[in-house]
Amino acid sequence: MAALTHSRSILQGAPVCIAVFLDHSRVYDRTKDVQAAGACIQNMLLTIHSLGLGGVWLGEILKNKAKVGKLLGTDKDLELMAVVAFGHPAKRPVGGERDSFEKRIFFRK
Repeated sequence: MAALTHSRSILQGAPVCIAVFLDHSRVYDRTKDVQAAGACIQNMLLTIHSLGLGGVWLGEILKNKAKVGKLLGTDKDLELMAVVAFGHPAKRPVGGERDSFEKRIFFRK
C-alpha cells in the first residue's frame, strides 16, 4: 500500500495502519456519512494522542482508492475515506519543540 502514496515512508514506518471505508450498502445520506467518517477519524486521532502515541490522517492516498481496495480485497460497496497510521512517535530533535499558539495563530478584523 505504501507504493500508492507520496506518504510511503509514513506507512512503511508505522506499526499500525487502519484503512477507513464508507460502506455504500449502508449509506442513506452521502454527505452525512462522509462527515461521520471524518468525525470517526478525528476521534481515532484524539484517542491515539491520549494514549501517548503519534498518529496521522493520510488523505493523499485517495487518488489511488480503487487500487487500495483491490490490494485489500474489499467489496465494491466499500469506498476508501482515509488511512490512519500510528505508533510511538519519533523523538524530536533538539530544538524541535513546537511553536506556541501565539506565534502561529492571529486574529484579523
